[in-house]
Amino acid sequence: MIKCNVFLATLVCASQVAVAPVFAAPCWTTAEKSAYEVRGLQTMLMVTALKCSAMGGSATRDSYSHFVTVIRPALGASAAVMLAHFKKLYGTQAQAAMDASVTQLANQFSNAESADDSCVKAVEIATNAAQDETTLKRVAETIVAMPTDAQICEKQ
Repeated sequence: MIKCNVFLATLVCASQVAVAPVFAAPCWTTAEKSAYEVRGLQTMLMVTALKCSAMGGSATRDSYSHFVTVIRPALGASAAVMLAHFKKLYGTQAQAAMDASVTQLANQFSNAESADDSCVKAVEIATNAAQDETTLKRVAETIVAMPTDAQICEKQ
């Protein structure tokens, strides 16, 4: 599920389609929520970079590559937190379930309408998010929303 704010309304806003059962987790910690949002942001930037590259632009692809390179440790940490969440739910099938959820996010972003300036906005977002881990998490929280059936709690 993608939420859009005024700044991002012209970038990419996926429809509010019900999310598949891989997200039927009864409870997410705040760390897991943050990890989901970071992975969602990375996925959105990747999809946008691919779309913009297909239109002949390289700036978005370059900014995505820079984003991934600079913020790689935080991306790895978020992926590990997400995988731990899915392991609690799916055991040995955790990686497959997580991959399915990320693919679903990518499909939502891919199927969303893109504004004319979405490539420029993606460069701005990638540049901003690559500043540091705190900014990355703030930007991710602004762009990516948890599935509507997800509950945030600390006890698991």
